[in-house]
Amino acid sequence: MTAISVIIPNYNGRHFLEECIPSLLRAMAEDRIDHEVIVVDDASTDDSVPYLEKNYPSVKLIKRAVNGGFSRAVNEGIKLSKHGLLLLLNNDIRVSPGFIAPLLPFFDDKNTFAVTNRTINFDNAKATKAFTVEFKFGNLLQVHRKDSENASLAFGASGGHALFDRIKFIELGCFDELYSPFYWEDADICYRAYKRGYVSIYEPKSTVLHKSQGSIGRLSKFYVNYIYMRNYLIFVWKNITDSALLFQHIIFLPAFVAYHSIRYPATLVALFGAAFKIPAILRARAREKPFIKFSDRDIFNKLREE
Repeated sequence: MTAISVIIPNYNGRHFLEECIPSLLRAMAEDRIDHEVIVVDDASTDDSVPYLEKNYPSVKLIKRAVNGGFSRAVNEGIKLSKHGLLLLLNNDIRVSPGFIAPLLPFFDDKNTFAVTNRTINFDNAKATKAFTVEFKFGNLLQVHRKDSENASLAFGASGGHALFDRIKFIELGCFDELYSPFYWEDADICYRAYKRGYVSIYEPKSTVLHKSQGSIGRLSKFYVNYIYMRNYLIFVWKNITDSALLFQHIIFLPAFVAYHSIRYPATLVALFGAAFKIPAILRARAREKPFIKFSDRDIFNKLREE
């Protein structure tokens, strides 16, 4: 029988948990899936903890004393998980019975690392579309696939609503906390998995409802954009090891910063924020080097040809 460990990081998300937890438990019960639910509370100041303790005593609750961000919370939950598959779920996700079933068959393939599903926005019922990623003009460019209704290779699987192979997740060292507090840690682990020969899949037959940026919506846009752009640069500097592609990135970096600064004023500050982490980035590159089986070009070609 399939058994799943569900990891839900939470910070001041009581109002989200009121929808997330009941929908999850109902879906698991109706689909008769053996599971455990682990909520990692990241030092919330609202009443998330007493709410869970009172209403859901079966949920394993980890109470962090200091807020450490998404990747640290998830990693702590994974250390205490026991099942072979990990369902990472944001607290602003609502699920329905049947959402797990389309994801499971992919794990019959020993090379599957993760399977992510389609999200539908709570507010406007807009559904996500399948996309791939290409490396052009020194940077990653998102390209939507023409066929969004069938399963396809995914550049990454969302850390907020995807199923992962636990053994491989731990083998990869879990989420890299270099990306704390949030953004790009899920793309990072999936890309590192590709380099080791594993794959991630997008399966649109599984859908979940998502309150877009619900869990970080209270933060300033400048700060959120700063973290996003900083972590994007960390991702490229850490993971792109093809010397020609990396040189191309450096050549186009001034234009990248100038162009994105028009829409995201935090971009220049993000560049300095990423530069500050170069020593840690170099150490991370060195850690991954012995495990690389496939090059950047191998991965981008595979994604493009899918």
